[in-house]
Amino acid sequence: MTLIHSIFNNLISVADINNPYFGQNLDKYKIAINLFDRVPIQWYAIMILMAVVLSVVIGYFGFAKRLGLTSDHLFEGVLICVVAGIVGARLWFVVANILEEKTASEFVNQNYIPNLKAIIGITENGLALEGLAISGGVIFAGIALAIFCKYRKIKTLYLFEIVLPLIMISQVLGRWGNFFNFEAHGGFIFVNGMENLDIAKSISENVIGSSERILPLEILEKQRDFLWFFPDVMKDRMFIEYEGIWGYCHPCFFYEGLANFLGFTGYMLLRRFVKKGLYVGDGVSFYLIWYGTVRFFIEMLRTDAQMINGTGIKVVMIYTPIMIILGVVWLIVRRVKKIQLITCYDALYGMDSTILLNPNESKNKKNKKKEKEVIIVTDEDNKNEE
Repeated sequence: MTLIHSIFNNLISVADINNPYFGQNLDKYKIAINLFDRVPIQWYAIMILMAVVLSVVIGYFGFAKRLGLTSDHLFEGVLICVVAGIVGARLWFVVANILEEKTASEFVNQNYIPNLKAIIGITENGLALEGLAISGGVIFAGIALAIFCKYRKIKTLYLFEIVLPLIMISQVLGRWGNFFNFEAHGGFIFVNGMENLDIAKSISENVIGSSERILPLEILEKQRDFLWFFPDVMKDRMFIEYEGIWGYCHPCFFYEGLANFLGFTGYMLLRRFVKKGLYVGDGVSFYLIWYGTVRFFIEMLRTDAQMINGTGIKVVMIYTPIMIILGVVWLIVRRVKKIQLITCYDALYGMDSTILLNPNESKNKKNKKKEKEVIIVTDEDNKNEE
């Protein structure tokens, strides 16, 4: 009787689990729209696009326009930086995957000949905007931004001060793209009752109508309760198959996004109300230190991070300490050497402040353009009178 009772208790129906994603191929849930039933557009791509638009709106209308940038500057800068950012993010992702033995064959063969289609991201369904690494995107976009400033005679440090903190708010939205892709998660949420649980023996292997393996129902309920800050539809998406077992995982994307949102908000408030001690360009140091620290610790929780082949070391654990060191060094060196120590308050909120190196040149161009428009209108009026 005890044996029969044990077997009966170990039988679970799919309905008991009450999760729409259980046992499903999760790839289909990544698609938001399928244009003409032939062009799938993923949620990830939509979130990245929203992040770019939000940053541009805040940066231009909040600061850049008031400091002298025109819509031409905006269009050129955004186009150049977005393209460079996507290329850099993709290349960084590909290189990191090549360093990881289990995914290297996707991009290069045994003779290290590259698979260009895979590197670009062309799949059977077309061009997929996924597999992007934010660090590569920031580096390439930063280089492109510096070149753009040089060409358009814009104060580089001023524009970096505006842009770098905005990248953090972009990353908040970008991480929600990972949420829709069932990515950037940690291992199983550890709850009371798991301390002495031998997971290997406690897995229910007898789900009626399914061959999937899951954690015990009482554990699942506690894990779900841990996610009290999520609505049910979002809790469902954190029910993920991890190492062949279904359970609720840590929403690392949310932890990182929340930390970046707090960092962005705090720095923006400091920059707005602190009149001394915070200088143009400190936003670069703040981004490197804050994001480097957040990403370093979040990476400890993540289970889908890229590893360096044969070392057991996560790629992010190598470059985030470098980010932090560079941020601290720039913060200290510029104060010791007194490099452009202009306060953020004066530079971004001062009445006569400008981001252009030659503001008079820009004004002259505007005046000439207006004069041409007046001449054209006058000529047209004369013709009508005749």
